[in-house]
Amino acid sequence: MKKKIPNWNSISTLLDRLAIEVVKKCQFADRYEENKTVVNKQKVSTQEEIIQSLKEETEQYLADIWINGEYNCIGEERTFEQ
Repeated sequence: MKKKIPNWNSISTLLDRLAIEVVKKCQFADRYEENKTVVNKQKVSTQEEIIQSLKEETEQYLADIWINGEYNCIGEERTFEQ
C-alpha cells in the first residue's frame, strides 16, 4: 500500500472531511427549512452528493486496509514541542 500523507489522504483526514460535510449539510438543511428556496435546496443536494462520495471513498479505503492488512502513513513531525 502506498504511504498516506497526513492532512492530505490519510484515514483521519477523510473522516474529518466527512464530519465537516455532514455539519454543512445540517446547516444548509436548517436554512432550507427557514427559507425554502431553490438555492438552499440545491446546497443540501450538493452536500448529500459529497457525503455519499466520501462514504464510498471511506468504505473502499477501509476495505483496502482490511485486505492488505496494513495501514502505511508517514509520521508527521510537529514544529513546536508540547
